[in-house]
Amino acid sequence: MGEMKIRTTINIRRELMDKLCVISKKKGIPVRDLLSSMLIEQRNDGNATYLAFSRVRYQERRRNAQWRRLHITLRGDEYEFCLDLRKVRKMSVSFLFAVAIEQYLDKLVEKYGKDMDKYCYHDYAIMKFDVEGIICWVIYWGMPRKILTP
Repeated sequence: MGEMKIRTTINIRRELMDKLCVISKKKGIPVRDLLSSMLIEQRNDGNATYLAFSRVRYQERRRNAQWRRLHITLRGDEYEFCLDLRKVRKMSVSFLFAVAIEQYLDKLVEKYGKDMDKYCYHDYAIMKFDVEGIICWVIYWGMPRKILTP
């Protein structure tokens, strides 16, 4: 059985989509690989905080002509990671990608060029614990030297 693939659609502002496509073509890196790598950059941003008890934020409203629809296929682990980021950052998946393009695309391409295979999700895990009847979920975005246990 092959690796699970999940198709999804995101809405991106025209200027961000144009920038993404230009860099993809210029550097020879598929758009989906750029997007995936930028989410890892977003994960690693130490300035981002969790907004507990707040609603999910969406991109600002614009006329339909200012949007581009992008169909992407993500691996199962990438898709789960998107959902985790959505929960932690309290942003729609499309908004996560928009912010990633604005904040990380140029830095990422400058830093790694075509060597994007450095970015992957192999150090990503979700574990469930039961501590005295309380269900605890731990999300690892990287693997610690010592795994947390109850």
